[in-house]
Formats: sequence, C-alpha cells, structure tokens
Amino acid sequence: IKVKPDDDGLYIILGNFYRKQEKTELAEKAYREAIAKAKEPNNAKAVLADLFFDSKKIELAQKLVNEILEKNDKHPQAQLVKVKLLLHEGENLAALTAVDELLKNSPNWGEAYYQKSLAHLNKGETLLSQQAVDQAVKYMPYSPEAHTLLAHHLLLKRNFDAAKKEAAIALRLKPNNFRAAIILGKALLQEKETDKALKIFEKMDEAAPNNIEILHNKGIALLANKKTSEAIKVFEQILTLKPEFTPALTTLAAIYIDQKNPETAIKVISEQIKKTPDHPDYLVLLGELLVNNNSNDEALTLFRRAQEIAPDAPRTYILIAQLLTKMNKTRQAIAEYRALLEKEPNLIQAQMGLGTLLEKTGEQEEAKTAYKKVLTQDPKFAPAANNLAWLLVEGKDPDLGEALRLALVAKERSPDDPFIADTLGWIHYKRGSYSLALSQFAQASDKLPDHPTIRYHLALALHSEGKTEQAKKELKKCLDHKDNFPEREEALKFFNQLS
Repeated sequence: IKVKPDDDGLYIILGNFYRKQEKTELAEKAYREAIAKAKEPNNAKAVLADLFFDSKKIELAQKLVNEILEKNDKHPQAQLVKVKLLLHEGENLAALTAVDELLKNSPNWGEAYYQKSLAHLNKGETLLSQQAVDQAVKYMPYSPEAHTLLAHHLLLKRNFDAAKKEAAIALRLKPNNFRAAIILGKALLQEKETDKALKIFEKMDEAAPNNIEILHNKGIALLANKKTSEAIKVFEQILTLKPEFTPALTTLAAIYIDQKNPETAIKVISEQIKKTPDHPDYLVLLGELLVNNNSNDEALTLFRRAQEIAPDAPRTYILIAQLLTKMNKTRQAIAEYRALLEKEPNLIQAQMGLGTLLEKTGEQEEAKTAYKKVLTQDPKFAPAANNLAWLLVEGKDPDLGEALRLALVAKERSPDDPFIADTLGWIHYKRGSYSLALSQFAQASDKLPDHPTIRYHLALALHSEGKTEQAKKELKKCLDHKDNFPEREEALKFFNQLS
C-alpha cells in the first residue's frame, strides 16, 4: 500500500486479512478505503456488504446490496450476499433459485455451494444439503464452516467416526469454532468416550462461561459419566440464566423421575412455570406428569392453555385427544368442536382439534377432511400438514408422494419440532430412503430422547443402513421405557430377531 497507495485491490486484501483475524472495525475501514479509491467500487461494496451481514448489520448489508444490484443486477458477490439475506428472512426457495443461477456461471464456487446447503437444510432436505456441502468442502477445503456443516450431517446420520474427523478438521482451521467442538463432543458421547467428551465441554465452559448450549452439553456429559449431582447443578444453573430453556428442565425432570421422585419433578416444573407462565413446553411437561398421577382435569387445563399460547404445535392437539379419550369424553369433545365450528367455521384451532379427535376414534376419512379444511385456510399450517401426511402414509392406499410434500411443508414451518421430524423420517423410511429417514429420526431422538416410538423408528432406520449393533441399543432403550407404547410388541419381536 505504501508503494501503491491508490490500488483499491490492495485495500480489499488488507480488509480480508483483518477479517480473518476477526478485527471487524479494521476490516471495515480497509474496505471503505477501497471504495473511496476505486473507479468501479462495486466489488469493494460487495465485500463490505458481506462483512456487514456477518456482523449482524443486516440493514446496512441490504442497503449496499441494493445499490450494487441497481447498477449491475448480475454482480456475483452482491448476488451471493443477497442469497444470505434471503436465507436470513426465511426465503429458502428464493435463495435456492438465486444460488443455482450463480452456480451456472461459477460451477466451482465453494461459498455458493455452502449457502445452497444451508437453504436445503432449512427446508428439511437433508440429502440435498449434504450433497451441496460435499461440494463446498471440495472447492474450499480450508473453510471451517463447510467442514462443520458436513460434520453436522454426519452426526445426524450416526456416522460418528466421520463426524469426529470433520469436526476436528474444522477446529484445526478455527480453534474457537464452538459449533465444531460441540459436534465433536456429541460424537464422542455417542461413541461412549464420555471422559473425552466431558473434558471438551468443560474446556469450552471455561472459555465461554454461561453459554447455554455448552452448559447443556456439559450436563449431558456429566450424566453420561454418572455424575448426577453435578449435572443437576448445571441444569439448575442453565434455568437461572435462561428460565425458558426447555431441554434443561426436561432433563432435570427426567432425572428426578428416574430416581423415583416424581413429586420433586412436579415441584421443580411448577416453580419454573411461575417464572415463565406462558411457556407452552413447560405447561405440557407438567401436564404429562399430572396425567401419570391421574390428575386428568388439571392436566387438561394445562394442555388447553399451552394450545392457546402455541396453536402451531401439533403435540398439544395429540395430548388433548389422548387425554379426552382416556377420560371417556371423546364424543363429547367432538360435539363441542362441531358446535363451535358451526358458529366460527374458519377457526383453525377448533378444526384442528376436531381432526385430531376423529383420527383417534378411527374416523380417518373425516379426519383427513378436517385437516384439508385447515390447509385450505393456511396451506403451511404445520400441525395439519404433519397429521395429514401421517394419515396418507398409514391409510389403506398410501400416497407417499403427497405425504412427503406435506411433511416437507410442516418441516419448513416448524424445523425443530421432533414429531414433524419423526413423520418425515417415517415417510422416507416407507419410500426406502433409509439414509434420509435416519437423519430425521436422529433429529427427533435428540429432542425427545425418552420417546419410545421415535427410538423404535430410529432402530429400524439404523438396521436398514447396516448399523445393527446401534439398532439393538436403540431397541433396548425403547423397550426399557416404563410406559406402554403401540409398537412395543413389534419392537420386542425385532429385538429378539437381531439378538
């Protein structure tokens, strides 16, 4: 720069250097110098827009991208930042269209493949996501983000050894890559290398104290190492830092139940509800425990409250239907819903509740009609799409194509819902796409590790992928579950066959 003070390209190189060192302010200063000195400043503006995006300055990034694309709507770097902005807004389909256009002109662009992988992942299309990230790693082998995303996919596929290797590469490229470290720790836990996993999470906790995700994984690792009292303290610490963090309270309750102490579990959840009274997951969790204690009316009130707060969650509809059936009030509930729908025919919550109850009483065609009415009003209503997809798979004449479409709709609307992941996985399994099924069942199992049906589905997929020993472990876990579940007899028969 001293030799060529007006060379704008040198300032971009300098900015890139600072950016790799995470010196954001110095990088921004260098890019602004490049813009000031450039005869054609769009290239420098594009890299500055990218910096703004990574720095969470979304409005500034959008403004710069708009300026560039007004003058040159084909500018590749600006188009790539536009893809990132679309993903940030949840516009996955538009992002895929834009990134595919970029790859036509630049088929070896690793960063474009990485963004494509993220878009497919957001849509629940795990196979396409992994294919794209494979290309991203191929064309930018020194990208820690690409290796981390590949490790994430391998972890979901239960390929723990390969996940460990990819996560380790990502950490060598970027030692403070927490996402890669968490994946490495999770893979070690699954491989029963619990001491190593605990050391990783303890180191991370020292480096970034009070990080919720790190603490949660540390707690899981402590449990795996049979350090239950220490684990309880960690989960209590999490709930102090973030009272609405569901996995911590769920695990804490599970510990007390495992210790044959449901009263303490109920007390802990009740105290947490006082702090976060409108948290639907906590209301459901307490309701389920009360059902086990035969406090049905109290449980029903909690489920109804949770449903009002989060009408998009499929689980509450199912729980209410199951409880009403248990209380021998199914017909009464159906009549109430129908009376309500006569007054308010477009009330989605009532239509959804009716469909769920009809499904439970075996009136599948009427249930399908109810779900279709919901989807007529809101084509992306996740609970209706999920439940209709399940009925289409389990019916007399399965329509796996339409079921898959509906399950993907539900997945995109509620990407973290374990029951939707389970439905999507079951459809993939029925279609013979065992690798895709495994990824979805793994996601569902991570969210609901004590759900026996999900464990059974995971075992089926593992066996179909040739992972027989892992399948046996999952079957044993679901058969050890104290509650009865519809697939118990099939699971026992399958376990005996594998043994």
